[in-house]
Amino acid sequence: RQAQPAMAAKILLVVGIALGVLAATSSLWMPKKLQIGLSLLGWRGLLNVTRESIGTRVLGLKATPSREAWHRLVDTLSNFDTKYLVPDRGAVSEDAIAEGHLYGLHLLTTAVELFAHHDHLHPDFRMALSPWRKWWGDNPDVLYLHCLVHADQAYIVRGRLTGEVYYSLSVYSTPLPGQYAVASLGNLNGKDIVTAADGSFEIIVSHERPDGAVNWLKLETGFLSLISRHYFEDATPAALDVTRVRVTIDLLDGPAPYSPPNDELMAARLAAIERFVRDHSFDRPPFNPAQSPAWYSFVPNVIGTPEMHQQTHGAKTGGLGADDIAYSAGPWLLAADEALLIEGVLPECSFANVVLWNQFLQTLNYANPRPVPAAATRAYYPISLNRAQLKNVSASREYTIVLAHKDPGPDYNWLYTEGRERGTLFYRFVLPTTELTAPRTRVVKFADLNKA
Repeated sequence: RQAQPAMAAKILLVVGIALGVLAATSSLWMPKKLQIGLSLLGWRGLLNVTRESIGTRVLGLKATPSREAWHRLVDTLSNFDTKYLVPDRGAVSEDAIAEGHLYGLHLLTTAVELFAHHDHLHPDFRMALSPWRKWWGDNPDVLYLHCLVHADQAYIVRGRLTGEVYYSLSVYSTPLPGQYAVASLGNLNGKDIVTAADGSFEIIVSHERPDGAVNWLKLETGFLSLISRHYFEDATPAALDVTRVRVTIDLLDGPAPYSPPNDELMAARLAAIERFVRDHSFDRPPFNPAQSPAWYSFVPNVIGTPEMHQQTHGAKTGGLGADDIAYSAGPWLLAADEALLIEGVLPECSFANVVLWNQFLQTLNYANPRPVPAAATRAYYPISLNRAQLKNVSASREYTIVLAHKDPGPDYNWLYTEGRERGTLFYRFVLPTTELTAPRTRVVKFADLNKA
């Protein structure tokens, strides 16, 4: 028995020397691939990889929260095709299905942009919409920024106005990150916000108002979304130049420590991406005229009477509309030889425009230059018109627009259908101060426009 410890020590010494010799001479006997693995991982790391590889072959892939969230996202993308791009949702033709797939990609890339890299402890405004990421009612004249926040934290938004005709910061409740907004909880617009002489401002966003806060937006409970809206009325679409917006957000008490993504955090981010795609497609019920706001006409070539969002939406209907904006919309349905004459009166307001949407509530193409002979500057397809672009508006703010499949000539305010038989016209009037009236519409033959 007394000899056993000594013998064990000798054995361990021999084994240690043998392992040392093996390690020192690994380049002579070990395959190159294993040599690289050993140099990067060490013996312990290499043994862990070997053990996990064997376990995977025997038991299958290791189940982790992030892997499960990834698989749910893949399933949702498949369901988007089979549950959303169906005849009941208006996806009948091959082209409609193809455009639906593009819409699905827009949802996915938007969700990745908004949720894959930041959370409420590391706030950062991200561009919510762009000419190449459109969903649920984008606008060529507006830059929208989004940030995920939580009522347990306090934030400070810093910015500087750079020519906006309207700016607002709004907060919306979302049961979980990525889900459809269920209520508008608060809004500050340019008339509410105190700014410096150079247009700069600071806004505190928190559950309780700090002492001395000049501009403050209240956070209720739970996960919330901030939307920063920047409206411009220019001759070209403002959304083509994201560099003109100056706004940032930080934790009021300074940055939180950063840690690399772990399994739990990545699972949460993937879950938010999956929810966003699902909640903005097949999990949303189809439009029901009985439950839709009165300003949204379902009669072809008729546009509803504008109403303020707060009158018809608010906490009951949800969505990302702003409470100080009036909306109006209606579908067009035109044959190849027809045009729609739209005659109306603009209210006194901070901003006004009309845009064209496809069946997925995406604006038509405004990003690609239009081929115009001898054009001094880039010209874009007129799928929207703001007041800076409208011609021949009378002193009493009366206007006429022609919605047509082809250009009626320079004397007309033309909205281009892209040759689409059907789509949606959508109006926005920001902070109106005079009466809101529905535009008058009538279908005419394109060849008879001069007579009309």
